[in-house]
Amino acid sequence: MLYIENLCKRYRQFVAVSGLTLHVPKGDLFGFVGPNGAGKTTTIRMICGLLKPDMGSVHIGGYELRRQSEQVRRQIGYVPDFFGVYDNLKVKEYMEFYGSIYGLSDTAIHKLTGELLELVNLSDKPEVYVDTLSRGMKQRLCVARALLHNPELLILDEPSSGLDPRARVEMKELLMNLNSMGKTIIISSHILSEIAEMCNSVGIMNRGCLVTAGKMEDIMGMGRNEHHLIININSNIDEAVAMMREIPEVQILSVRQNEVIINCDCDDAWINRMLGGLMMRGVLVGGFKREETSLETLFMQLTSGQAGIPGGGNSGYMSQPVMQQPMGMPVQPMMQQPMGMPMQPMMQQSMGMPVQPVMQQPMGMPVQPMMQQPAEMPAQQPVVQQPAETPVQEEALIQQGGSDEEV
Repeated sequence: MLYIENLCKRYRQFVAVSGLTLHVPKGDLFGFVGPNGAGKTTTIRMICGLLKPDMGSVHIGGYELRRQSEQVRRQIGYVPDFFGVYDNLKVKEYMEFYGSIYGLSDTAIHKLTGELLELVNLSDKPEVYVDTLSRGMKQRLCVARALLHNPELLILDEPSSGLDPRARVEMKELLMNLNSMGKTIIISSHILSEIAEMCNSVGIMNRGCLVTAGKMEDIMGMGRNEHHLIININSNIDEAVAMMREIPEVQILSVRQNEVIINCDCDDAWINRMLGGLMMRGVLVGGFKREETSLETLFMQLTSGQAGIPGGGNSGYMSQPVMQQPMGMPVQPMMQQPMGMPMQPMMQQSMGMPVQPVMQQPMGMPVQPMMQQPAEMPAQQPVVQQPAETPVQEEALIQQGGSDEEV
């Protein structure tokens, strides 16, 4: 559905997006995560045609953005990170306004308005003024508006930002429902627990680079260490620790109130014999499990330059991208070291020690672009800003099918 190759955007000496290559298959619910300033919103706006890239290409539904912008815009439903609503309109009038922008007939608009408001659980609000809706209702109304022209790809930038817990649950259920209906969805969010629960694939950005991307189970497996065991000890924990220290195959990583975390590169049969030996010595073992990781933990490791985790300093992994590239396109690494920036040292993170900050680029040193501008690339056109007093939304600009210069 979405193919991005070598996408780059810079603002003078600041590189916002650098060499981003990504493939999101049709039917995926893709989570786009990264710290503030990582380049997520810039990437999304380039995908939607609202911002011209300095170089690179975007293909959506078989159409190339630069040469077939009108066809691409018809494939996209965009929900920005702010409310695209008009306070002096009723909900029904708001939907009718955007339906007219999409070129739909009055009959189609009336039919779709009822169906979409029911889909987003606003079927009892058609005569209510938009400015009286709650924040969560406004956000769901924006989703209904983005679906009016039945796009194949729905892109949402921080849709759960500022929502209360109930509204976040309703938004998550709505997106999962849309995905079950066959919609390809890209969602940018800082709520990593929600991304882990509802997305089947994820991409992590940091400092303008795509650190890693792939299926959720593959990404989560990157931070999982199958040799780390958490053993629950209900009695005689000191004796258990002393006994395990005498076993050459066992390395004790951490001792808590009733848990011992060890590193043990042995099979399950050997582990069972070891635990049996502990119990024969009077140690009451409550159970054991393999250490698991969360998306939050993996996110912190990948975006802090921690060694030993693919994408966090292990360049060997980056030479093998997780996602497949478009046919006929060269495979690009997902993360490249900007020219002129020294490689970060691989620092070992000890158990219980705080994560070390990543070394910052010395102030005053220009960041070099990663890729050279192709000779055939047209000159970048300025983005015309909409006057502040005219409340025209970005989604309307996308769907009007205007030229890139109008955006």
